[in-house]
Amino acid sequence: MKVMIVDDVPKNLTILQHALAKDHEVFLCSSARECLDHEARAQADAFLLDVNMPEMDGFELCKLLRDFPDVENKPILFLSALDSIEQKMSGYEVGGDDYITKPYDLREVCRKVNVHLERAKNLMKVEQQKSAAEDIARLALQQSSEMGVVARFVEGSANCKNYEELANLTIGALTNFGLSGSIHIRTREDTIDISDNGWPSELEVKLLEAAVGKGRIIDMGLRCILNAERVSILIRNLPSDKEIHGRLRDHLAILLTGVSARISAIEAEDYLRLQQDHWVNAALKQVCGALSVIKGKFEEHDSQTTKIMDTLMQDLELGMSRLVLSEEQEDYFLALVDNSMHRLVKLYHSGVEIDRYFNEVEKELEKIINENVC
Repeated sequence: MKVMIVDDVPKNLTILQHALAKDHEVFLCSSARECLDHEARAQADAFLLDVNMPEMDGFELCKLLRDFPDVENKPILFLSALDSIEQKMSGYEVGGDDYITKPYDLREVCRKVNVHLERAKNLMKVEQQKSAAEDIARLALQQSSEMGVVARFVEGSANCKNYEELANLTIGALTNFGLSGSIHIRTREDTIDISDNGWPSELEVKLLEAAVGKGRIIDMGLRCILNAERVSILIRNLPSDKEIHGRLRDHLAILLTGVSARISAIEAEDYLRLQQDHWVNAALKQVCGALSVIKGKFEEHDSQTTKIMDTLMQDLELGMSRLVLSEEQEDYFLALVDNSMHRLVKLYHSGVEIDRYFNEVEKELEKIINENVC
């Protein structure tokens, strides 16, 4: 370790140098000004300052040393013949770590210097560990936030009903990563291009189209294109920090996989919906055909019933004219026939009502078929 001693008495410098040189590299200064200007000042690990010096005393020198960032946390010990509590308090107030009274025991001086150097070394380790822990905590929070973006995207993509919703959700995820970019989705019928500022430029669209089939990731410095079979994503502003850059690329790869999977799912859902519509239309047409047959049979039955009624009336009138019946007998038979006729008429009207229902059902089915076809 390196120790800088400041004392205006050459003899004191020599004695202290001899005592400390066994364990440390020692720098000697005969005045406060020499200490401040010494090229080794920043390298020193500890300072021994005499309090009573001309021009600038040890207390004032200590205050100035503490203003240097490279001395701010290094141990400073005072050497003085003055032993009052006021002197010691003054040394503490200006930033001193210890106060050794003259005449001093050199063994005590060496011990105190070593103790303070060890303490400073331990404090530095603690600060380094604290800084490392804070860095890890910041990184963990950042990664947690980034993974939250991915998780929300995966959850949200499951609810996307079409390609436009999926494209906008992807752009939103890029924005949450602090990235700017465009997405190019290739459907079976068309292409969809969306950017975080509305629509991508023509050059970006051409670039995305040209990148198809050129590899999963195309690096362009702080820009890149991520490719999958049905989608390409252009990133305009990847961070220059290598660690963050690499981490975001990993997240973007997951995002790309999620977009591709949802595109396939939307296509499958559309296909199943078309198949379902086809099956429904076929079933509806079959039902309409069956209803038409039933309606035809019903109309035929209705027509035959009417004919039977007419024939019955004609036969009765002819038969009664040939039979010699009393008026009372004729009235009886006519009453029986009339009663049956009333029931047949009632049945006929019920059939008319059923026919009306058939017509309404048929119209509704035709309407549903036409809507599905459209």
